[in-house]
Order: sequence, then structure tokens, then C-alpha cells
Amino acid sequence: MTADRLDISDALPSPSPVERSAVRTQVRGSTLLLLGRCCSLGLNLITQVIIVRALSKSGYGTLAYVVSLVEIFSMGALFALDKTTLRYGAIYHAQKDRPRLMGALALAGLIPLVSGLALITLLYFGRAEFQPRFALDNSSWFLLLILAWLIPTNGLACVAQSAANVVYGAKSLFWRKHLLSPLIKVVAVSVAATLGSTPEIMATALAIAGGCGLLADIWLMGCLVRDEQLGDVLAPSRWKLPWRDFLGDCLPVLATDLAYLFRGALLVIFLGWWSTPEATASMRAVLPVAKLNELVLLNFMAIFVPLASRLHANRETDALWTNHRLTNLWILTLSFPIFAGIAALAEPATVLLFGSAYADSAPVLILLAFAYFLQAIYGMDGHLLRVLGQMRVLLVVDLCGSVALGLAACALIPRGGAAGAGAAAIIGIGLHGELRRWALTATVRKSSSSVERRSQAFVLATAVLVSVIAWLASPGWVLGGLLAAVASAGVMLAMRHQLDVDGTLPELRKLPGSNWWMPQHNEATSPRHRPQNPLIQSTSGHAV
Repeated sequence: MTADRLDISDALPSPSPVERSAVRTQVRGSTLLLLGRCCSLGLNLITQVIIVRALSKSGYGTLAYVVSLVEIFSMGALFALDKTTLRYGAIYHAQKDRPRLMGALALAGLIPLVSGLALITLLYFGRAEFQPRFALDNSSWFLLLILAWLIPTNGLACVAQSAANVVYGAKSLFWRKHLLSPLIKVVAVSVAATLGSTPEIMATALAIAGGCGLLADIWLMGCLVRDEQLGDVLAPSRWKLPWRDFLGDCLPVLATDLAYLFRGALLVIFLGWWSTPEATASMRAVLPVAKLNELVLLNFMAIFVPLASRLHANRETDALWTNHRLTNLWILTLSFPIFAGIAALAEPATVLLFGSAYADSAPVLILLAFAYFLQAIYGMDGHLLRVLGQMRVLLVVDLCGSVALGLAACALIPRGGAAGAGAAAIIGIGLHGELRRWALTATVRKSSSSVERRSQAFVLATAVLVSVIAWLASPGWVLGGLLAAVASAGVMLAMRHQLDVDGTLPELRKLPGSNWWMPQHNEATSPRHRPQNPLIQSTSGHAV
């Protein structure tokens, strides 16, 4: 292999059968969730288009600002218990510890319910205190009171879906989270659009959709209690409340969730404070499109955390590291075509979806798409730190990332408006990812191979090139599609040797045209392609 060739075929190992089994479970489950999330994002995009086109730009900007406030309140009331349930619920379920599993479900459900109702009470009786602090006029405050009921509803929905994911696997998330809930929203906002194009009616429709989803979650949890035979531990006296596990895990994960929320909802709130409703609408309208870059990442995360937790608990260190490495590579490779399509087609897609009034949102979409794609560069680094129990390190890193994004927003939004918010997102997400990677390297005292780093640098440079061309040339459908296709083909060719396709998804070889980018069997299985894994220097089997 020459020094400048982006082939990893002679730098990465062939996984063992145990490691391949873990990765196969990861990728196959994530593939089902990927299909479900595609349905979810498509339906949510339809919902977004209906709302944007039904309201005026200033009216939508006001609604978007209030929805962002509710998202932050919901995150605080949930206290990251959905992520904690996903991690510890998998452990308790694997250990068949039913009293502790029931106690975990009860604890995870009661906290967001009580916190959400307390926040609603404060909003209803603290108008004189909170209305000026949130910079809300009377109509905006009324919207907040309507949507406030989503605070406990969203929290309970997240906990129920995490619990179902632990017990039933990816299929439960597919039907409940990615199909039923978005479909209810589409129906609700469609009916609201026919009744009248006002923010108040749209807010009421969203609140009703959340209530319908809550009924489905209650039914889902009833099925879980029945199927897991938890009836004999329903009495509170039989519960084993995992206070120490949950409280030790919640605060760092909450910091992670807040860091994630800073990239979207809080930037919208800053725009509402320092800019106009039109600028708020320009960013919020294209934000769901930019978040399509998270499609692959979030699906892999939903399977990676419980699977990695089981591997770590069973002290299967080799399988854990191989799973992490290959998961990151799959995320990066599968995410790039989505980013390239969004960035290259930003201008025609924005006008088609939201109308000519939102044509100025195309540059904002390019910036936000690049910012959210940066997450794919760093993959599951932060989640692996959490699985390894490095909660204090993760807390410090996430707080530093949030502060950096907040400072960038304060500096750029007053001058640049929505474009300044997009630039702040790039700075914050990039710095946050680098801090997580540094923390993971320092914690496990291992680093990725030079070929992996060069491959990631190649993908990043290609993403920058696509963004610059899209920004300067504003290509239409034909040229933009050609740009995205060429860039994606180059990335897939560069990454093809890294993915262990034959061991993970051999069915891909049956697809027409797969041989042009997939390595030949002798390339993947030849002895010269089996060097030592640079991430696994020790084969003792003990967890890091």
C-alpha cells in the first residue's frame, strides 16, 4: 500500500466470531431503526411543511420560539432518565432482577411526571415573574400555557420507549416512536390547518397529539409488565429503587442532553431574544432538514448503549472495542450521502418545501447541515465514555462544550442572525467532539490508527468542499444532485475496506451494483489483512 492511498485493508484487523456477532446485532438492529427513523423524519417533515405554509413567517417564528422553550423544559423535567433507563434497564433485564427493574421503571416514570406538573404549576401561577424573563407577549404566553402540557407527556413517552427498547428491541421503537407518533402529528396539524391558520390552533393540535401518544405509551407499558411477569412486584414494597445508579448517571447524561439541545432549541431561543421572529423562523424551518444528518447516528446509538453495556458487564473487552470502532465507521460512511444531498440541494429544496419566503434560509441550512454532520466524525465516543463509567469526565467535557457554543452564539447571533447561529453551531459541535475524543483517548490510553484518522480527515475535507461549492454556486437540482453523487461515491470507495461488510451485512452483496465498491472476498479474508487491532493492545478480556 502506498503512503497516500486511503485503503485500510492492511491496517485494521478481521474481527473474531464473538466480535462479529456483537457488531452484527448492532448494525442489524440499527438498520431496522434506520428504516423507522426514515419514516419518522419523512412524516415530521410533512408536519413541518404544513405548519410553515399554514402560518405567516412571523407567526411561525413566534410558535417556533415557544416550542423551543417547551423542549428545554421537557429536557429538564425528564432529567435524562430515558438514557439512564436504557443503560441500567438493559443490565437489570439481563440479570433477571425483576424487583430492581420494576423500581427503575417506577423511578424513571415518577420523576418526569412530578417535575412536569410542578413546572406547569409555576407557569400558571408565576406569569408576572416568567413572562418578562422569557420575552413573551400575551399571545406568546398563551401558546406557552397550551404547549406546557407536553412537558410531562414528552418525558413519560421517552421513558416508556426506552423501557420497551430494552425488553422488546428495535421493533417497539419502530412502531411507537417512528411511525405512530409522527403519524398522529401529521393528522393533528392537517386538521388544524383546515380549521384556521393561527399559532393558537396549531399549538392546540400539537398538545392533543402528545396526549394521544401518551395513551399509546400507557398501553405499551401495560404489555411490558404482563410479558415480563412483573405483576408480583407491582407493590411499592417489592421495588428496589436504584437511587445510587440513577442519580450517579443522570447528571452527566443531563449535561450531554443539554449540550445536544444547545445545538437546536437554545439557538432558536437566542434568536428570539436578539433577533426578529423572521430570523427565528428562517432557522427553525430548516432545522429539521439539517437534523437529517443525525439519522444514522441516533439509530446506532439506540442499539449501541444497551449492547455495549452488556459487553462491558460481561467483560468482553475485545468485542466492545471492535463494536465501537466499526460502529463509528458505519456511522461516518452512511451519514455522508445524507449530508451531501442536503448541502448540495439546499437552495432548491428550501424553496420547494417552504416557499420563496424562506429562500434566505438556504445558506443557514448549509451551515447547520455541516454542523450536524460533524457529529458523525466522532460517532459513539461520548456514549462509550458513559458505558465505561467515566461520568465525571463526560460531565466536564459536555459542560465545556455547552459553554463554548453559548459564547459563540452570544458573539455571532447579534451580528449574523440565523447565519450566525449556524456558524456558532459549527464551532460548538466541533469543539465538543474534539473534547470527547481527547477524553476517550486519555481515559483508555489508546488512540485510533493513522489510517482511520486520515480516512476521517478525507471525509471531513470532502464535506468542506461540498459545502463551499453549494454556498458559492447555489446549484440546482441537476448539478446539486451530481455533486452529491460524486462526493458520496468517493467517500464510499475510500471507506469500503473498513466496514467488514461480509461479516456484518453480507446480504449487501446481493444488491445490484454492490461489487463496484465492496471489497472482494479475498481482499477481506487474506491473512495479510489481519494485523493486530491498534485499539486492542491487551487481550486479557478484562474491562477497561
